[in-house]
Amino acid sequence: QKLTGLGYAFTLSPEGSLSDGRITGAAGGDLQAQLGQMTRAIEQVAMRLPPVPVGVGATWSAKKTVQQNGLAVTTVTTTRLTAIEGEQLTFTSQTTLSAPNQQVVQQGLAMDVKDVGGGGTGKGTVDLTTMAMRGELTSEFRGTITAAGQPPTAMNVMMQLTLK
Repeated sequence: QKLTGLGYAFTLSPEGSLSDGRITGAAGGDLQAQLGQMTRAIEQVAMRLPPVPVGVGATWSAKKTVQQNGLAVTTVTTTRLTAIEGEQLTFTSQTTLSAPNQQVVQQGLAMDVKDVGGGGTGKGTVDLTTMAMRGELTSEFRGTITAAGQPPTAMNVMMQLTLK
């Protein structure tokens, strides 16, 4: 479903991290809540730039520990700069995701989450004048959930995102 008329606005730091995400346009109710979750996810996965100037062929890594629906996960993303054309950077990236076994509570229900892992890849361009990114990102999140004495349930979420 296309969300015509909606957009995102963020505060951008010099190293490329996003904060203060907000939705622009009209969205209400459940859609507003879902878009709010997506806004936080975008802030958490935004590509950070290295702290020093780099050239084509450079690689850098960024480690982040984030909360996603009460679950603390750590991501390590390694980015490689493959081209520079004017204000456009071209990149590839590789991400791993991990988390310790932990308990989360959602809507009053305690759940044990174990064996969390995953990762992803990306490729695309970043316009340095606006920090707008175009490209493709894929990710996988997997683990096992046990709740209220029920048998463990395996989860595996795959996502492909195209940014235009």
